[in-house]
Amino acid sequence: MASTIPTQERVVDPFASYNSNIVNQITEIVTQGDEGLLTPNSMQVTIDSISRVAVSTGYAMKDDVLINITAEHIVDFTDTSQYISDPLPFTGGYYYLVLNYQYLKQRPAPQASIVILQPTERGLITSGSTYLLLKVVELDTVGPHSILNIYDSDPEPAYENNARTYLRYYAGAVSFLPTFEQTRDQGRIVYDVTDDAYYYGYASGWSKAASVTSGQLSATGWLYDSVTGYYYFDIDTSFLNNNAFLSSWFDNSTGYQVSPTNVQILNSGNTLRVYFNTNTLTIDYIIQG
Repeated sequence: MASTIPTQERVVDPFASYNSNIVNQITEIVTQGDEGLLTPNSMQVTIDSISRVAVSTGYAMKDDVLINITAEHIVDFTDTSQYISDPLPFTGGYYYLVLNYQYLKQRPAPQASIVILQPTERGLITSGSTYLLLKVVELDTVGPHSILNIYDSDPEPAYENNARTYLRYYAGAVSFLPTFEQTRDQGRIVYDVTDDAYYYGYASGWSKAASVTSGQLSATGWLYDSVTGYYYFDIDTSFLNNNAFLSSWFDNSTGYQVSPTNVQILNSGNTLRVYFNTNTLTIDYIIQG
């Protein structure tokens, strides 16, 4: 029987030091009580053979403990010891590969394991449970029940909220953009509350993060302006911080960039009204804010 215990490090184990609980409390301040994987590549799961998967290295936060899987771990779906309970007769379907860990103040410290939940046990993925979902593994309903697919979330409608979860990361917030200081701000990302925009700190100064929207003006979507004699189309740009401008327009029939007859900004900058002298064009557009 294969072990369900992957090679790992945990920070901080219960009783690892006098201040163990203090460190866990600091962790909760950073994560705001969330549990999940640190990055999309953490503990990724790939098919190793028709019945086995490989779990890669990576970090997860569970019960305010940082768990680091330090070596690739193989899970065999034909090995009954890999399941949390005695498997029912194999029927195929959606099985869950989960990280199982619960913080307990004891010696020896509990270790994280990687185990399998059967389709009938999918309801065990709940807030506060000991399980953190790594992947949904679909097994063939026809013997020998080989692995068909691997998913980040359960495709079955009743369980679609069961998915890989990641920790939330936030950029630092400022009430207003500070004067740039290279030694402090290079490499920094800030959210300016007043401007409602993000800024990146480069070696030479702040650069505002541009918002972009794209779409298509259909030949059947134009409106006619009898005053100007032109056709026009309104584009909502309210989420582009009231400073949207035209980046490019391409006529689909020719593939060449074209220019509108006129562009007006309406509703305090929330709408771009674009005029053309014909309504026969179908045009791809990009607008930047």
